[in-house]
Amino acid sequence: MTLHKITAPVPGYTGTVAGVTLANGVGETDNEGALSYFRRHGYTVEPVEETPVVEQEDDGQGDGEQPPARPAKSASKTDWIAYAIGQGMSEEDADAATRDALVERYADGGDA
Repeated sequence: MTLHKITAPVPGYTGTVAGVTLANGVGETDNEGALSYFRRHGYTVEPVEETPVVEQEDDGQGDGEQPPARPAKSASKTDWIAYAIGQGMSEEDADAATRDALVERYADGGDA
């Protein structure tokens, strides 16, 4: 995945949105669910120049990609939407669901 620079529509904002920490209105992520959220909500999303990846020997333990971290049950709907999209839910379904429904579906690692 490509790392992207996120710039908030509100200059100077510091906080966490869709699981991404923004400092003075700027953050970075490669989480597709979060990137989709930011694009839909007027954030500037720009790819960051990639640095060459050093090939690592395959140890047979998978592709090395970590799934996005599951938010706390008390996290905002925005965080749960980004997580659900990262788990394969469509943007439309994630947006239509309530925060509580997303928590119920994904809080215990399930995808019922």
